[in-house]
Amino acid sequence: MAYAFDRNALAKHRLAFLTCPYLMRFDEDPARYFNDERYTDILSREVDPISIRFDYDHSDSRHKDVLHPKSHLTIGSYEHCRVPVSSPLTPLGFVGFVLRNFYRTATDDFASGLPRARAVFPTSITAKEEAVIHVVVPR
Repeated sequence: MAYAFDRNALAKHRLAFLTCPYLMRFDEDPARYFNDERYTDILSREVDPISIRFDYDHSDSRHKDVLHPKSHLTIGSYEHCRVPVSSPLTPLGFVGFVLRNFYRTATDDFASGLPRARAVFPTSITAKEEAVIHVVVPR
């Protein structure tokens, strides 16, 4: 997570989640992670690595309506994958997103104990970006 501020206003952020390409997915065998086995990476080569990144840049110089939204989600390593996002994410919002979507099991929900975010950033999405499939950050 990296945030940059300019006079108490958010200028940009980069929030990334990268799965380890050598470890079995958490939801396939969470006991291995809870048992903290040191060499899980050599036990199985069943790999489903994924990366996600939420970026925000307040600057108008990089923004291109729909093509490069001020706030967007990138999935995987696709250079031009930029799904519009309604606003920048708070650290708590990002951590909750990762826990809820990548570390939940049938018996464990690590995000349910997180406090509800009280802080939000201003909306940054344009009307054209709202007209395509996009991600909405709860207010």
